[in-house]
Amino acid sequence: MTSRLPLLLSLAVLLAACRFSPPPEQLEEKPEPTGTLIIMVMDGARVEETLGEVASSATGSLPEAWMPEVWKSLLPRGVRVTNAWNLSPTVTVPAHATVVTGRRMPVANYPATGDIGVYRPTLPTLAETLRQARPDINRRMAITVANTQLLRALGHSIWPGLGYAYSASYLFVHEPGEEGEPLRDDFKVLQFLKLHMQQSPVALAMVNLHQVDRSGHYGEEMEYPMQLKSLDEPLVHFWNWAQGQALYKDHIWMVLMADHGRHSNGTTDPPWRNHGCSCNGCRQVPFLLLGPGVKVGVDSDDPLLLEDIAPTLAALMGIAMPWADGLVRDDLLEQPTGLESRSGLAALVLADQQRAELAYLQDPAHRNQLNIHGQRVSSADALVVEAPSMAAQGDKAWLCFRELQLTPEGEETLWIARCLASDDAGASWTDIGFPYDSVGPYWKASLDVDDQGRLVAAYAYNPQGVADEGNQVSNARVTVELARHDGSTWLKSEANNEPSFPTDAVLLPVDGGWIVAVGGSDGSGGPEERHSRDIYLAQVSASESSFSWGKLNPAQLSALAEDDPFWRLEQPALRMDKQGTLWLAATGFVAEEGLAVVASSTDNGASWDNQGLLEVPGRIMPHLRPDWLDDRAVFAVVEPSTQAASICTGLPDEVPSCFDARCERILSLQVHGKRIHALVDTGTGHWEPRAWDETGNELRGLAGRSGLLEVSDP
Repeated sequence: MTSRLPLLLSLAVLLAACRFSPPPEQLEEKPEPTGTLIIMVMDGARVEETLGEVASSATGSLPEAWMPEVWKSLLPRGVRVTNAWNLSPTVTVPAHATVVTGRRMPVANYPATGDIGVYRPTLPTLAETLRQARPDINRRMAITVANTQLLRALGHSIWPGLGYAYSASYLFVHEPGEEGEPLRDDFKVLQFLKLHMQQSPVALAMVNLHQVDRSGHYGEEMEYPMQLKSLDEPLVHFWNWAQGQALYKDHIWMVLMADHGRHSNGTTDPPWRNHGCSCNGCRQVPFLLLGPGVKVGVDSDDPLLLEDIAPTLAALMGIAMPWADGLVRDDLLEQPTGLESRSGLAALVLADQQRAELAYLQDPAHRNQLNIHGQRVSSADALVVEAPSMAAQGDKAWLCFRELQLTPEGEETLWIARCLASDDAGASWTDIGFPYDSVGPYWKASLDVDDQGRLVAAYAYNPQGVADEGNQVSNARVTVELARHDGSTWLKSEANNEPSFPTDAVLLPVDGGWIVAVGGSDGSGGPEERHSRDIYLAQVSASESSFSWGKLNPAQLSALAEDDPFWRLEQPALRMDKQGTLWLAATGFVAEEGLAVVASSTDNGASWDNQGLLEVPGRIMPHLRPDWLDDRAVFAVVEPSTQAASICTGLPDEVPSCFDARCERILSLQVHGKRIHALVDTGTGHWEPRAWDETGNELRGLAGRSGLLEVSDP
């Protein structure tokens, strides 16, 4: 780190510009918060017009010329991060979902219409975590204030036992007299926030100033930078006002940031008209943190990710976010918070005799690394490594994963897919590349070995991670694909059709080829089609020179939820029994309740004769894909009131067999042979491997050279 040295609207007008959803609770008194967190998001603001060091490509002026009061009054009072990044899709909803959960997860950027269900985060939000830890924080004290409807889905997650009961109020600020029309003045959004904070103590406020983004998309050439300039004095005034309030003075923290930037070299006129790709103009964001205990008047150039924000802010309040994938950034503070960042293993994958571990690191510039037998196989300079998958046959083994290296001096910062091959049982590995130079932030391959010993991979190719194609996002291609590596080159093939926003591709070998399944939406229609997810399946056959795809058809297990227009399925797991019956296990959602879905088909998924639910004692963990242990589906379950985790196996026509996992949280679940493997939280976000046999007996073992679990029979 290096050193560096309005007019108020009437209450009636501002109240007319806002409606509360959900309805706020009535307070009997005004309890004083022990701390207040304000996340102030200038939606779609680039670094070069806000807190950067280089001249703006929009104006030719340094950022200080557009936000002089912020530079003069706020920067000297806090810590500026000059290297802050969005590794999510660079659009509003996924970026904010990362901010409020501390973890990147697929959340579509669809408008919030009706019961959003699965498009809520699957893991707990900052608001839920704070409200659960501090019962004195009611819904009126944890708020989202925004002049957009896009963020309504992020008020709470669908995590069992949390959800609406611990949600944040959504305060949509609209044009007076036009209830559905967002207010086109960010200054008035700030004024409403102040009025709310005067009327009721606030512990957490997510504030989205959306007119910045709209000005960039739809305004005249200079409207976008002028909109930022119009926020300069009001932002400083808000901070000074808060410091003058007895309720907030000396115990309020504020982040001033953007969720994403904008194109710097777009083909539109002006070039900053849109956003959504992997260009650095979209990925790099401004970030300034102010408040008690925060370093004053310094810059940090250590990389900060959107994932770091929630765990760091929670730690300032003395509360842990164990699900968060980001770091607690004590390096930005005068004294450590005393709360540790996540640790242990981020992922564990197994194939035949091969085991690979993705280990968490505590370095902001190198968040994790992928190891096999104590050998690091991910790039030494990778910032983030994710989504490992493996296949093995005899002495041959393959490992695919995605990683990202920061390239701030370049045009783009890309997620790169890498596949490695070994011919000596994992003693050495050779990079065999991948059919694409870059993949998206949710990409993961499902691997198999064909009858000639060649690697086959199925995946959803969505390099920008967006819901569907649109004129705001360049290279917004979405396909479902299969690829085969013959030892020297890749042969790839696209499905004949694909759903909108495909995720969670899986590959099952069958006679003459494979069945490919993905989760997806019918993006061609209105809200019901977009929000209703299904499992799409296709049969694929192969020759030496090509693949032949059947049509990807939705499973349409409507018998399980006949009256719900927002019935949805996610996270397929497939198996084929000895009689040739195809079995599907999946996560189902009716409203916000997760269901353990199991169905069978005698015609390879063209129709599903038997559809049922596994009656588990609790609710399934909505972020985990189920698996199969021989002929029994495997689901991770949580008891909502106690948060105790268990693992259940069974079929819909029988009482499931469940055993206590002896933890509250499970990060991953995988069946390997006759064993169930999981990563469980043994501390507060310290993830370690455990394994059980098919009867639920925990298998004790020793850590191998790589720190991986090597289990032995009890």
